[in-house]
Amino acid sequence: MKKSHLTGKRFNLATLGDVHLGHPRTSTKKIVDVILEAFPGNRETADLDMILINGDFFDRNLSLSSDVVTDIHLAVCHLLRICADNNIILRVLEGTPSHDYRQSQLFEVLNDKLQLKANVRHVTKLEIEYFPEHQLNILFVPDEWHTDPDKTWLDVKKALSDHQLKTVDYVSMHGNFEYQLPEHVPASKHILSRYESITNKYILINHIHRFSKKGKAIAPGSLERLAHNEEEAKGHIRIYVEDDQPDRVVFVENKKATPYVTLDCTRMSPEEIELKIRQVAEEYSKLNYPGRYDAHVRVFVKQDSPFINNFKDAIALYDRVRWEYKLDTDKKQTDTVMVDTFKKYVAVQITPENVHSLLRAELSARGHSSEFIEECLKLVKQVLR
Repeated sequence: MKKSHLTGKRFNLATLGDVHLGHPRTSTKKIVDVILEAFPGNRETADLDMILINGDFFDRNLSLSSDVVTDIHLAVCHLLRICADNNIILRVLEGTPSHDYRQSQLFEVLNDKLQLKANVRHVTKLEIEYFPEHQLNILFVPDEWHTDPDKTWLDVKKALSDHQLKTVDYVSMHGNFEYQLPEHVPASKHILSRYESITNKYILINHIHRFSKKGKAIAPGSLERLAHNEEEAKGHIRIYVEDDQPDRVVFVENKKATPYVTLDCTRMSPEEIELKIRQVAEEYSKLNYPGRYDAHVRVFVKQDSPFINNFKDAIALYDRVRWEYKLDTDKKQTDTVMVDTFKKYVAVQITPENVHSLLRAELSARGHSSEFIEECLKLVKQVLR
């Protein structure tokens, strides 16, 4: 394999992730509209060389009977046509299995059946791909490749060795680094310094929905707001690389991101709370966003507030806003929503790619001999043929 070098050419890259089509709270139609607006048929889009989607394009396993499937097909076909018409490379990484469920194979299926001829791949394995037209290598690391990030890192080093490389130019991955979460959060965390040591340019990582940048790592965050505690700006990243010029890393904000608003009304009287609700409802009802709700508003009140009994009456006239009230005793818990999320048990999706490593780890933990384990793995390989 040729070794990469980023000299003498420009390279324009757009990267996004955590799109979560099919989300139960934020309208899929609205998310699709955001995709269409982010990649219109204009000169700026045509100047792109590559679009990387770093996992979680889907939020849940969807059936054809779902009312959002048509909108999702529209988004996928739009991206495929844009890429085919402008010779843009499109790579879609598999994200968290319990979100994506390998549904991003839809990109390859529609591209083939509609004969769109886009340069597109749905990447489901840890691998390195060389792009001769741009003379660069990209490492792809799907989510939950191993439950142990150390084992994933061993596979990264093996991939480098197999390709006779010491470094790659970019990394597209789904997961999180240690800097993105508090130390005490019991979640698997990749070590940033490891990946920086083998990356020439940038590590593009999705999974945590907040935008961040540290060293070579760029986390675009989610394309849309999907929950409370995500009040920060949303969007995607454009990277412009040109020889002898400083790189430009641009955050392209989704200025129509769905509002998720928290109102602290713990020191207000019931009358003041009702007035505040009216003001907020009138403000957000003017947005007229597509979908069931224009905004999601969470109201904190005191545990003994008389307003609790009047809550349904107070919000009855404002059905374009999704309301919920929380007691002040819950505030500390909701302020640490990211920590609470990672405390929940998340099942590891078993796939043909990870079943062997999962089975090996389980049998080894149970004390079985290496000979017995290898025999079991042989049987599994035969079944999967």
